[in-house]
Amino acid sequence: MSSSESVVASLVRHAQDFALRWEMGPLLSASDADRLLDRACDVLDDAQLSDLVVAVGFWLGEHWIHLAGGRWGGWDEPVAPRVECGGLIVSPIDAVRRRVERADSKTLNELTERLRSSLSQGTFEPDSAVDLNARAWDKLADDSHFVAAESIVQGAQVSASQLDSWLVDSDVNGCRVLLLGAGGGTHAPLFAAAGAQVTVVDISPRMLARDKMLATRLGHSINMVRASADALPKLDDEPFDTVIQPVVSCYLPDVRALYREVHRVLRPGGLYLSQHKQPAAMRTRWNTIHREFELTTGVADESPLHESGTREFAHGLDALLGGLCRAGFVIEDVHEPLRADAWSDAGSLEHLASHTQPYLKIKARRLA
Repeated sequence: MSSSESVVASLVRHAQDFALRWEMGPLLSASDADRLLDRACDVLDDAQLSDLVVAVGFWLGEHWIHLAGGRWGGWDEPVAPRVECGGLIVSPIDAVRRRVERADSKTLNELTERLRSSLSQGTFEPDSAVDLNARAWDKLADDSHFVAAESIVQGAQVSASQLDSWLVDSDVNGCRVLLLGAGGGTHAPLFAAAGAQVTVVDISPRMLARDKMLATRLGHSINMVRASADALPKLDDEPFDTVIQPVVSCYLPDVRALYREVHRVLRPGGLYLSQHKQPAAMRTRWNTIHREFELTTGVADESPLHESGTREFAHGLDALLGGLCRAGFVIEDVHEPLRADAWSDAGSLEHLASHTQPYLKIKARRLA
């Protein structure tokens, strides 16, 4: 047991022992904790009450983790430890402190029911997200935003610099390239035209069909795999020199699974170019459109910054950048693509992008 786990366990026991001394039995619910605090406020001095707040706060955190799943964190921050559960970051200790100090604060039972309600409305099985997004991208297969024009390739040889600025010094001719996301026929035929041995993965059969149609028409061969980017059992370990990933991570519930699979199929020293939706932009967008947001609930706006009908997940920078490093990659460069329009209508998502960049592009390399 780690030192932090030991602290939690001892303070939870302290809260339960305190409840027993008050002949209330062990704390079993948030309502029990509310009753305990109401009685304690009448008889304890400030020092005793502060001690009780911390103990009950740790008990409440464990109660929420048991309810929603999650973990403690923030031990090295100059504030009370936080709990990450149900897609939310909350401070149970501060919630108890507010409950004691402010008559108008939410009761612990009200906060617990709010968390329970959030879970019932916003969570679903990962497979459900994959199926929903597959159907959404099938519908988007004819969208002009995602359909590549044949004039892009025109049957000519394509240089690496035309594919990505980070490949300007590379020669992809003969390289084994994995594309995670078809992009409506944009990426795979271009890399094939540049001489790469291309495998494209996508959850949408219609997106894959567009890739095949364009590649065949231009006389190129590509290998197509229908799968989610975070589960690639059909691909062998370490066969690829380069992995190219357009905006895919926001459609996956766990970015760690994505990074594990990319690390597995990419050779040591191989290049991983990925693009993501900025978590701050996604959360600000929710506030702009809906005034409140749930991290596990999809957006339904029609902006070019969101694909209609898809289910999105806002992964933080800890997951996107830190998770990449923890998965065995070294980050070589980071870029924020220019997608803003400062002269668009005030309040629009394009205008918002002038203040909060919507996308994040990462150049990484697998360590040996």
